[in-house]
Amino acid sequence: MIKTAILWVTLIFLSKPLFADTTEVIIIGTVHYETDNFTPDSLYNIFTKITPNVILLESDASYLTEDFKLRPGYEDIANETKAVTKYLMNSNPLLRPYDLENRDQFLFSTNRRRTERAFFDDLSDLYDEGKLTPDAIQLTDDLITNMSDAQSMTLSTPFNINRDENREIIEKINYYDFEAVSKIIEMTPALSSYGNYWKEVNDFWLMRNDAMIENIKNYVKDFSGSRIVVLCGFAHKPYLLEGLSSLSENGDIVIKNYWEN
Repeated sequence: MIKTAILWVTLIFLSKPLFADTTEVIIIGTVHYETDNFTPDSLYNIFTKITPNVILLESDASYLTEDFKLRPGYEDIANETKAVTKYLMNSNPLLRPYDLENRDQFLFSTNRRRTERAFFDDLSDLYDEGKLTPDAIQLTDDLITNMSDAQSMTLSTPFNINRDENREIIEKINYYDFEAVSKIIEMTPALSSYGNYWKEVNDFWLMRNDAMIENIKNYVKDFSGSRIVVLCGFAHKPYLLEGLSSLSENGDIVIKNYWEN
């Protein structure tokens, strides 16, 4: 009986590797520009501790050369690229882009920025003149408070930004940045001309996040068994966590914070 049991245990262990390869996906919510609490060295120090095999950059392919190096002139444009450039001096992780292709055409559109400024100017005037409905006033007050919350998060440390306990705060920031503004427009006839514009902004935001999720999933397949770091502006992190959660169901892919073993 004992011999039979030993035989079965032996067969079980021989039928699969003793240490199965695990793919680690480490999502790091970032701030793109330097603050007192979040600098390029903040990320560099994280890299040295977790030693990633692959680093996914929140960019499209235009930021990298054909052999996936940062293009000249892009090394110093953000905390992330500065940290990666420094880390690459003594390490050799693979770099890959994972953002929506041609995203900068929308993000840096002069017309888009002009329209956004005009909207907030008009909203401010209507608010000051008492021409908003009570519900729109409440949402606008909440929006102003949210801007303060977003600024506080931006000035936080990497650890505080990435704590699971703060995910709800970031989700709230995203709600007021997108859905709440759409509701204010719906409630305010004087702002109706901005309806199509803000819908386009919302749709683009969701499309970007969806594209990011699909691209990350593809890289997880391509680099199975690797430690993959995903760098994303902190507003994206809740969407990525939600969209990638199904990957960890089988146990061979682990999604984690950068300080977790």
